[in-house]
Amino acid sequence: MHVTPDLGDVARWAFWDPFGRMARQNPRWIGLARDAWRLHPARRGVRRMLLEDELRRSFGPSAAAHADACIRAGTHAQLDDLRLDDPAIRFDGLENLDRALAHGRGVVWVHPHAGPVLRTLAALVQRGYRCVQVAARGLAPDGVGDPGRMGGNWFRERVRRVREADEDRIDATFLDQTAPVRALHRALSDGAVVDIAFDGRLGRGWVPLPYLGRTALLSPGPYKLAEQTGAMVVPVLCRTDERVPVCEIGEPVEPGDWQQIARRVLDHAQAALERHPDQYGLWLLHCRERRAADDHPLFVDYAPDDRWRRWER
Repeated sequence: MHVTPDLGDVARWAFWDPFGRMARQNPRWIGLARDAWRLHPARRGVRRMLLEDELRRSFGPSAAAHADACIRAGTHAQLDDLRLDDPAIRFDGLENLDRALAHGRGVVWVHPHAGPVLRTLAALVQRGYRCVQVAARGLAPDGVGDPGRMGGNWFRERVRRVREADEDRIDATFLDQTAPVRALHRALSDGAVVDIAFDGRLGRGWVPLPYLGRTALLSPGPYKLAEQTGAMVVPVLCRTDERVPVCEIGEPVEPGDWQQIARRVLDHAQAALERHPDQYGLWLLHCRERRAADDHPLFVDYAPDDRWRRWER
């Protein structure tokens, strides 16, 4: 469905297309744009109020003070993802990934939507790891979500093409939500690192799970994949830093019952995000603003109606 472009569409196009091309040709542009977060629309008005409310709900009353830090971290993460051809990153705990891969059944690499995820993926490939990312690339598929929010126009289509062309240079394999499960089983049996954001909003099913002191609707897909294949699960957090991005790699989780795997992954994510709430604020805001798009908002405490209850067990 075609939707009329708004100022946000034009701004995203300007960032990913003309500015992105300049930044890839001359990294100095990225340094010059590090203070661009001060112009972010979430610094004021209704979006600021929603961001602060989400921080309080997820991290406690004092967390609203991190609002500016969230905007700065989110902006810097996008700038970091413009340099996929130079994926300098510090890995803390890379031995955990190697230990999990040594089991010979591949690894399910799970993380929240925080930090420069694509730059981390590029850095793994550069180090010789075979990587497969499962994500909704570009525009949402037909029939998913609110067409008024998730439909297409020239600016959105252009951003999708530019971003996918840049991502394709990573030399990873990208699969969207239509990929058959057997493709993931095959990748794991070949020893790949299968990258999945556990809090993504496109999927085939949802379950209510405790997360950040709230009830979240999350896909059981990553955990059931590990249960079915015997793959190890490695929880990670990507985050920005003033010098170089950081990827914190947690202890591998043994395959077993998917619910037990989910609990351990979410416990790890919660502890990591409580240390770095600034890395997650813009994703919380993004999900809050789209709470009415479908029947599975990220958190049920702001669901606009009872449609989410179809996922209760």
